[in-house]
Amino acid sequence: MTSRRAFCTLAPLLMTPWPGIASPTKPPLRVPFGVQHAGSKVELDLVVSYGGPHLFNLLFPYRENDPEDYRRVRKLAGDHVTDALGVLLPSGVPLSIHLVIEDARATGDTRRYDKVRDPSLAAYGGGYVYKRIDSALLEPGRYRISATSLRRAQELDGLNIQFGVTRDQRAA
Repeated sequence: MTSRRAFCTLAPLLMTPWPGIASPTKPPLRVPFGVQHAGSKVELDLVVSYGGPHLFNLLFPYRENDPEDYRRVRKLAGDHVTDALGVLLPSGVPLSIHLVIEDARATGDTRRYDKVRDPSLAAYGGGYVYKRIDSALLEPGRYRISATSLRRAQELDGLNIQFGVTRDQRAA
Protein backbone atom coordinates (compact mmCIF):
# COMPACT_ATOMS: atom_id res chain seq x y z
CA MET A 1 0.00 0.00 0.00
CA THR A 2 2.88 2.37 0.77
CA SER A 3 4.39 2.01 -2.73
CA ARG A 4 1.00 2.73 -4.33
CA ARG A 5 0.58 5.88 -2.23
CA ALA A 6 4.10 7.01 -3.15
CA PHE A 7 3.37 6.44 -6.85
CA CYS A 8 0.08 8.38 -6.65
CA THR A 9 1.94 11.24 -4.98
CA LEU A 10 4.81 11.25 -7.50
CA ALA A 11 2.76 10.57 -10.65
CA PRO A 12 1.71 14.21 -11.20
CA LEU A 13 5.33 15.31 -10.78
CA LEU A 14 6.53 12.73 -13.29
CA MET A 15 4.03 13.94 -15.88
CA THR A 16 4.93 17.60 -15.44
CA PRO A 17 7.58 18.86 -17.88
CA TRP A 18 10.81 20.18 -16.39
CA PRO A 19 10.99 23.97 -16.14
CA GLY A 20 12.19 25.47 -19.40
CA ILE A 21 11.43 22.36 -21.44
CA ALA A 22 8.38 22.43 -23.68
CA SER A 23 6.21 19.37 -23.44
CA PRO A 24 6.47 17.11 -26.49
CA THR A 25 3.76 17.13 -29.11
CA LYS A 26 2.13 14.35 -31.11
CA PRO A 27 1.46 14.33 -34.85
CA PRO A 28 -0.32 15.73 -36.70
CA LEU A 29 1.18 19.11 -35.94
CA ARG A 30 1.96 22.39 -37.67
CA VAL A 31 4.33 25.09 -36.50
CA PRO A 32 5.32 28.40 -38.14
CA PHE A 33 8.56 28.18 -40.14
CA GLY A 34 10.23 31.24 -41.71
CA VAL A 35 11.56 29.11 -44.56
CA GLN A 36 12.11 32.24 -46.68
CA HIS A 37 15.08 33.23 -44.48
CA ALA A 38 18.33 31.26 -44.78
CA GLY A 39 19.26 29.81 -41.39
CA SER A 40 15.69 29.86 -40.08
CA LYS A 41 15.17 26.81 -37.87
CA VAL A 42 12.33 24.84 -36.31
CA GLU A 43 13.07 22.49 -33.42
CA LEU A 44 10.52 20.38 -31.61
CA ASP A 45 10.14 17.31 -29.45
CA LEU A 46 7.78 14.74 -30.92
CA VAL A 47 6.07 11.74 -29.32
CA VAL A 48 5.15 9.02 -31.80
CA SER A 49 2.39 6.77 -30.44
CA TYR A 50 1.86 4.71 -33.58
CA GLY A 51 4.82 3.53 -35.61
CA GLY A 52 4.99 3.80 -39.36
CA PRO A 53 5.85 6.28 -42.07
CA HIS A 54 5.61 9.94 -41.07
CA LEU A 55 5.49 12.81 -43.57
CA PHE A 56 7.43 16.05 -43.18
CA ASN A 57 5.91 18.90 -45.21
CA LEU A 58 5.96 22.63 -45.83
CA LEU A 59 2.47 24.11 -45.91
CA PHE A 60 1.90 27.19 -48.08
CA PRO A 61 -1.37 28.93 -47.13
CA TYR A 62 -3.82 30.41 -49.64
CA ARG A 63 -7.25 31.95 -49.23
CA GLU A 64 -9.91 29.39 -50.05
CA ASN A 65 -12.52 30.51 -52.58
CA ASP A 66 -9.97 32.93 -54.03
CA PRO A 67 -8.68 31.42 -57.32
CA GLU A 68 -6.27 34.31 -57.89
CA ASP A 69 -4.56 33.78 -54.52
CA TYR A 70 -4.44 30.03 -55.13
CA ARG A 71 -2.73 30.52 -58.51
CA ARG A 72 -0.23 32.95 -56.95
CA VAL A 73 0.72 30.53 -54.14
CA ARG A 74 0.77 27.54 -56.51
CA LYS A 75 3.20 29.39 -58.79
CA LEU A 76 5.48 30.13 -55.81
CA ALA A 77 5.24 26.59 -54.44
CA GLY A 78 5.82 24.98 -57.82
CA ASP A 79 4.53 21.82 -59.40
CA HIS A 80 5.40 18.12 -59.47
CA VAL A 81 7.29 18.04 -62.79
CA THR A 82 9.49 15.13 -63.87
CA ASP A 83 11.64 14.42 -66.91
CA ALA A 84 11.32 11.31 -69.13
CA LEU A 85 13.29 9.27 -66.57
CA GLY A 86 11.08 10.31 -63.65
CA VAL A 87 13.64 12.68 -62.11
CA LEU A 88 12.03 15.70 -60.41
CA LEU A 89 12.69 18.98 -62.20
CA PRO A 90 13.00 22.28 -60.32
CA SER A 91 9.72 24.16 -60.14
CA GLY A 92 8.59 27.19 -58.16
CA VAL A 93 10.81 29.08 -55.74
CA PRO A 94 13.84 26.89 -54.98
CA LEU A 95 14.11 25.78 -51.35
CA SER A 96 16.56 23.57 -49.53
CA ILE A 97 15.80 22.10 -46.10
CA HIS A 98 18.16 20.26 -43.74
CA LEU A 99 16.02 17.78 -41.78
CA VAL A 100 17.42 15.99 -38.72
CA ILE A 101 15.53 13.39 -36.67
CA GLU A 102 17.13 12.23 -33.43
CA ASP A 103 16.00 9.52 -31.03
CA ALA A 104 15.51 11.42 -27.77
CA ARG A 105 15.96 8.31 -25.60
CA ALA A 106 19.03 6.81 -27.24
CA THR A 107 22.60 7.18 -26.07
CA GLY A 108 25.60 7.46 -28.37
CA ASP A 109 24.65 8.03 -32.01
CA THR A 110 21.11 9.39 -31.75
CA ARG A 111 20.64 10.49 -35.36
CA ARG A 112 18.14 8.40 -37.25
CA TYR A 113 17.84 10.75 -40.20
CA ASP A 114 20.07 13.58 -41.42
CA LYS A 115 19.55 14.77 -45.00
CA VAL A 116 19.29 17.91 -47.09
CA ARG A 117 16.22 17.91 -49.33
CA ASP A 118 14.64 20.14 -51.95
CA PRO A 119 10.90 19.89 -51.23
CA SER A 120 8.53 19.03 -54.09
CA LEU A 121 4.78 19.46 -54.52
CA ALA A 122 2.81 16.72 -52.78
CA ALA A 123 -0.80 17.92 -52.57
CA TYR A 124 -3.10 20.89 -52.28
CA GLY A 125 -6.46 21.62 -50.71
CA GLY A 126 -8.02 22.84 -47.50
CA GLY A 127 -6.33 26.23 -47.85
CA TYR A 128 -2.78 24.84 -48.23
CA VAL A 129 -0.35 23.76 -50.90
CA TYR A 130 1.83 20.97 -49.46
CA LYS A 131 5.47 20.50 -50.43
CA ARG A 132 6.97 17.23 -49.20
CA ILE A 133 10.38 17.50 -47.58
CA ASP A 134 10.60 13.74 -47.06
CA SER A 135 9.10 10.81 -45.19
CA ALA A 136 10.69 8.67 -42.50
CA LEU A 137 9.76 5.41 -40.81
CA LEU A 138 9.42 6.15 -37.08
CA GLU A 139 8.80 3.60 -34.35
CA PRO A 140 6.83 4.57 -31.22
CA GLY A 141 8.98 6.77 -29.00
CA ARG A 142 10.31 10.29 -28.46
CA TYR A 143 12.18 12.22 -31.14
CA ARG A 144 13.84 15.60 -31.57
CA ILE A 145 13.05 17.11 -34.96
CA SER A 146 15.07 19.93 -36.48
CA ALA A 147 14.44 21.59 -39.85
CA THR A 148 16.70 24.36 -41.13
CA SER A 149 16.22 26.50 -44.23
CA LEU A 150 19.47 26.66 -46.19
CA ARG A 151 18.50 29.13 -48.91
CA ARG A 152 17.08 32.68 -48.92
CA ALA A 153 13.75 32.90 -50.79
CA GLN A 154 12.64 36.53 -50.70
CA GLU A 155 9.78 35.75 -53.13
CA LEU A 156 8.05 34.00 -50.21
CA ASP A 157 8.16 37.02 -47.88
CA GLY A 158 4.70 37.68 -46.50
CA LEU A 159 3.56 34.02 -46.65
CA ASN A 160 2.99 32.35 -43.28
CA ILE A 161 4.56 29.03 -44.20
CA GLN A 162 4.32 26.16 -41.72
CA PHE A 163 6.32 23.01 -41.03
CA GLY A 164 4.06 19.99 -40.64
CA VAL A 165 4.48 16.43 -39.40
CA THR A 166 1.81 13.80 -39.86
CA ARG A 167 1.51 10.04 -39.96
CA ASP A 168 1.05 8.67 -43.47
CA GLN A 169 -2.53 7.38 -43.29
CA ARG A 170 -2.17 5.48 -46.57
CA ALA A 171 0.30 3.14 -44.89
CA ALA A 172 -1.81 2.68 -41.74
